[in-house]
Amino acid sequence: MKLTAYADEFGNNSFKFDTQGTHFIIATVIVKLDMIKTLESEIDNIREKHKFQTGELKSNKVGQNTSRRIRIS
Repeated sequence: MKLTAYADEFGNNSFKFDTQGTHFIIATVIVKLDMIKTLESEIDNIREKHKFQTGELKSNKVGQNTSRRIRIS
């Protein structure tokens, strides 16, 4: 079975916790190759429904809008 992994990171990747924050987060989605088109289609549906820009889905575009964050999740 062949797989593709999509990964993203956020936060402080150093030990300067007092100036750069204390968190470093890595998120990964692993998908079977034969499911990539389905995944892309579902992501496009989410993008259209919640009016995201094209390209990367960026959480900073949601900002502190808690109700929108809940709807998207």
